[in-house]
Amino acid sequence: IAIIGYLATGIYTVNPGEVGVVRQFGQVLPTANEPGLHWRIPAPVQRVDIVSVERVNSIEVGFRTAEGNQLIQLVPDEARMITGDENLVDVQIVVQYRISDAAAYLFNVKDPLGLPDGRTLRDAIESSLRQVVGQRAIDDVLTTEKEQIQVETQVLLQNLLDSYGTGIQVVNVQLQDVQPPTEGQVQDAFKDVISARE
Repeated sequence: IAIIGYLATGIYTVNPGEVGVVRQFGQVLPTANEPGLHWRIPAPVQRVDIVSVERVNSIEVGFRTAEGNQLIQLVPDEARMITGDENLVDVQIVVQYRISDAAAYLFNVKDPLGLPDGRTLRDAIESSLRQVVGQRAIDDVLTTEKEQIQVETQVLLQNLLDSYGTGIQVVNVQLQDVQPPTEGQVQDAFKDVISARE
């Protein structure tokens, strides 16, 4: 009865939209399990990690929101960037992504927060966006080249994540708000100029 009970602990289920990554003594086995009922050699010989590969996740850089998309906190250290003409601008961005390679996502990148979509992804987004914004004048960033910035940031970010071997695929990059980091009348004047140019 004890042996049967021990062997039964090796049964696990993979739901639709998920894959199971099986490790044997820490070594990833070459095949990932598709949805359904599966069996593995019970611990400590084999372990399984279940990862959702169809869910689209999102990460915010430069701000944070609560449920219901209510802005709750600006993050100036992430948002503030220097443009190609040496002006400062605050850029808020949302990146949507999904996991394309479960084994790479789980084991290729050592992230301070555990998985690559913790600190590593946020740093890669900031780096890519800063590089793209740093090649443009502030007027272009505030008005005419927002769409081009999104496209270039997505390409640069995906190349960076691929070079790290994160197993993350970038689905969409969307600028939320771009504005000069000034207060009062100066900010109002900037907004008037932007509105006139648009």
